[in-house]
Amino acid sequence: MKKTAWVTAAGDPVHLTVYEAGRGRPSLVFLHGLTARAGFYEDLVPGANFLAAMAEEGVNVVAPDLPGHGFSGGSRGHLTYRGAVAAGMRAVEFALELLGGPVAVGGSSLGGVLSLYLGVEDPRVRAVAALGALDLRDIGPVLLRFRQKLLVPVLGKVRRLAQAAPFPKVPAAAVISPRDVFEDPANLARWRSFPGITWWYTLASLVDLFLHPEGKPSLQALDKPALIATGEEDPIFPVTYELELASSLPYGEAFVLPGAGHMLPLEHLAATRKIMARWLKETL
Repeated sequence: MKKTAWVTAAGDPVHLTVYEAGRGRPSLVFLHGLTARAGFYEDLVPGANFLAAMAEEGVNVVAPDLPGHGFSGGSRGHLTYRGAVAAGMRAVEFALELLGGPVAVGGSSLGGVLSLYLGVEDPRVRAVAALGALDLRDIGPVLLRFRQKLLVPVLGKVRRLAQAAPFPKVPAAAVISPRDVFEDPANLARWRSFPGITWWYTLASLVDLFLHPEGKPSLQALDKPALIATGEEDPIFPVTYELELASSLPYGEAFVLPGAGHMLPLEHLAATRKIMARWLKETL
C-alpha cells in the first residue's frame, strides 16, 4: 500500500513516499541519486517500480525526496551532507514510529553513498544496502571522465568562493555523464524529460558533498552489516573500487551483477529486488 507523508528536517519540509509491507517487518529507508527524487524509482521506466517491488518482497519502504529535490523544501539544487543526513535520520525515525520493525538504509548512486554515511551517523540503523558506494573523503578513484578531472580542481580552488557566494549553479552533467547512468537509450531519453528532475546544483553543494573530507566520518566506523551491490560494467563506480571499499568495511560484503551497468534498480529490477530483499531479511 502506497502513501505519502511529510516530516521536517533542519527546518525544511521533507516529502516521503511510503510503501507498506506490514507493521513489524523490516523497513528500508531508500535515498535517491543525483538529480532524482523518490518517484524516479517508481515511474521512470514502464513496469519497473523498484519501491513497490521491495514492498512486494516483504520489505517496507520509506523514500524521502532529499532537500532541494522533488517535492521537498529547500533551495532547488542545494544539498549539503548534513542536510542529507538530517533528512535521512527523520525518515528513519518515521519508519520506526510507523512501521515498528528494524530499519536499514540504502540507496542508488549518490543515495547509496549517503546511505553508508547515514549508517555511521545514526545508531538506530541496523544495516546498510547500497547500490553504489564511494568514500566521500577521497573521490579521486572514481574521477574517470575528462569533465570530472577538469571540474574537481576548479571546485577545489573556489572553496572559499562557495562559502562567500553559495548559490552559483553548476550543471549536473558536469559531475556525471548522463550516458553513464542508463544502458538503454530509451531510458536516458525518459530521464531527460522526467518531471521534477534537478539538473543544476549550487556550487556550495558540490564542494560540501565532494570536497570537504574533514566534515565526514570514516566509513571504517560503520559497525553494522553493509552490502555494496554493483554492476560489473558500471562506468561510474568501477567494480574493482567497489570490491575494495566493501572489503575495507568491518562488516562489509559485495555483490556484483554480471553484465550490468549503473542503474540496477530500474534496468535490472528482477535481480536487484531479490538480492536486496533476501539480504535485508536475512540480516535484519
